[in-house]
Amino acid sequence: MHMDIDVMSEEQIDALLEDKITLEILTEEQSASLMKRLNDRIAKAELMLLQSKLETQGMQLELQELQAVDSKLSAETRTAEAYDFLEKVKAEKEHAESIKVNATALLNALMNAQQVPNLVQPKEYPKDGDKPVSFHFAAFMKDRAKGDFARTTRLSFEKALATLSEVLGEKPISDVTRQDVAGILGKLDGQAGKHGRTDLKRGTVQKYLSHTKTFFAWAEGQGLVKENPAEKVTAPLESRKASSNVARLPYSPAQLKKVFAAPLFTGCKSEKFVFEPGTAKVRDGRFWIPILGLYTGLRLGELEQLRPNDVVKHEGHWCIDVNEQDTKTTKTDGSVRLVPVHGELMRLGFLDYVKQRKSQKTLFEVRDYSKFWNDRFLNIHGLKTEKLVFHSFRHTFSSWIRTLPNSEVKNRLMGHAPTTTGEMYGRILTAAEIQMFLNLEPVFDLSALYPLKG
Repeated sequence: MHMDIDVMSEEQIDALLEDKITLEILTEEQSASLMKRLNDRIAKAELMLLQSKLETQGMQLELQELQAVDSKLSAETRTAEAYDFLEKVKAEKEHAESIKVNATALLNALMNAQQVPNLVQPKEYPKDGDKPVSFHFAAFMKDRAKGDFARTTRLSFEKALATLSEVLGEKPISDVTRQDVAGILGKLDGQAGKHGRTDLKRGTVQKYLSHTKTFFAWAEGQGLVKENPAEKVTAPLESRKASSNVARLPYSPAQLKKVFAAPLFTGCKSEKFVFEPGTAKVRDGRFWIPILGLYTGLRLGELEQLRPNDVVKHEGHWCIDVNEQDTKTTKTDGSVRLVPVHGELMRLGFLDYVKQRKSQKTLFEVRDYSKFWNDRFLNIHGLKTEKLVFHSFRHTFSSWIRTLPNSEVKNRLMGHAPTTTGEMYGRILTAAEIQMFLNLEPVFDLSALYPLKG
């Protein structure tokens, strides 16, 4: 905060002393300048008081002498000049007394004001309390590791604390407030939009806040904070809502036919001009993401985060592992799941594509696919409506698996949070359940897109 204390007027200094908020954010240099100005005031007041005392004492001596002379004069012999001088001395004495009273009051006020700089002195912190929250993560994680700390839980904590660090920056841990912790909700809301999600379930926010509360409870035990600033922070009923609360519709068979007859899938002009018909066959993320959305029900954010090593073998079947490893995030705890790779994806050559991407960090090299699909693809091909978006593939998948006899299996495939105590156990599909899914007839015939053999 730019403020030159040295050139401020006395009136400005008075106003500053009344502004407690500004006093608390003064720099050390500004605080030192303010202290000097106050000390100068006190010194001047003391000098004025001393001068007042000396003048008063001198006048009192003169007055005593004149009163002695005056007492010897009769009323007839007292001159007008002597009377006038006596009255003048009395007035000077009264003025001196007034100066003395005012100077004393000023001195007392300034002596009280001398306590103000205590408010702007550098704050005293407990040991390492002046360090940001990120400084303490290693010690916290080390203490947590002494107990039952599963790898997935550790990764979940790391992501929650990383978000907290982004929100708080370099703010000392001892200064963190409840309002600061509540800021994590806004950060999560921003992440939801970035990954193309239209809502963020309460469970996700609760998980992050739970981890944050655990961290600050540890910090309180270490004496780094006086009280847990996250203790009374609660998640809203729904942290993010669809902007217009419009219910998304699944793609109809006619709409799917139009989607997969587009040049992007059947043949386009080039990799750059994928909306114009041609002979070029594009088989990158732009091609695969909608097909996987249709046959796996994965959310767009989950698809964008996939890595080649997320395609794994389980119970003898290829599956997509939706997890929270490294920097990946999921919508809720229930979102961590295995989704079998349907035979139609096999026939389309998905595993060959995965093999080609093995040396790459991500499975799909795409950026802002939500905009590509919702704003460009659907518009260009006359499919854009308020209720039809990329997320509609997930609704189509949900409708497709309704024929499965086991509701728990459907919830696991969709990545829904457990609805019963029994569902909390055995979230991974069994071989029989996987086979049940693989036996489903294709949701839509994509045989025209099969790679040529030969």
